[in-house]
Amino acid sequence: MIDHIGQIPAQAAQKYGDKTALIFEDKSFNFNTLNALIEAAAGGLSNLGIVQGDTVTLYAANSWEWVVSYYAMARLGAVINPVNTMLTPAEIEYVVTDCGVKAIRRDRPPVGDKWHLDEVVILIRGKKHWLWRAVDQNGNALEIFVQSRRNTKAAKRFMRKLMKQYGMPRVIITDKLRSYGAAKRDLAPGLEHRSHKGLNNAAEVSHKATRRRERVMGRFKSPRHVQQILSAHDQINVLFRPRRHQLSAISYRHARSDDFSVWHDITCEIAAG
Repeated sequence: MIDHIGQIPAQAAQKYGDKTALIFEDKSFNFNTLNALIEAAAGGLSNLGIVQGDTVTLYAANSWEWVVSYYAMARLGAVINPVNTMLTPAEIEYVVTDCGVKAIRRDRPPVGDKWHLDEVVILIRGKKHWLWRAVDQNGNALEIFVQSRRNTKAAKRFMRKLMKQYGMPRVIITDKLRSYGAAKRDLAPGLEHRSHKGLNNAAEVSHKATRRRERVMGRFKSPRHVQQILSAHDQINVLFRPRRHQLSAISYRHARSDDFSVWHDITCEIAAG
């Protein structure tokens, strides 16, 4: 006998176990794994102080994370307030304020359709290497890639890696390095490409954190070391460094609370599979 919808995943896990429960794009979850993720997400919400009867906004695109978050809220007996991701910030603020939500549950920041690509030289044991970085129009780091060359072959490897992971952007913006244009002609001839030094400030600014990290660590030790450290550092920055100057104190506290909730989900996802 099911008392409420939040009990469905646990009972399904007992009955169906390792059978496939959910398929989304290239990911597949059996009933046991799905229930474990829901349990972990419910624990994260509970740690935030969510109890039965609290209203929680669910702001996420169609994804497996939406399913996990929905059932996690239901398991705690929370009032679920789903918000359409197509709404404007003003509309979202009105809905959230009107409902008196206690917390906002969202997925990871979506990838923008305008990519800024840039490269910067770094010294590793006295030898020049090039750190290739891509950020979207929101300033979120997409990828970093350490290579020993700064030519068309290196640009093509970097862009192929990006497109394999995130798909095709609407436009790419680079400096005047001609290797980008040559690589784009081979990989995506129809893609819009804007090559202008002044338009690529987003990528240029993103290198500042690398220089700070380089000073703190007393220079990097190997290309692999750089790749491991900065890949993790950039992704954590996306999550834990909201634009404080654009947020009110209340919004900033909500954002920080939400960030830790998302981080909890990421670590649970890694642990589960």
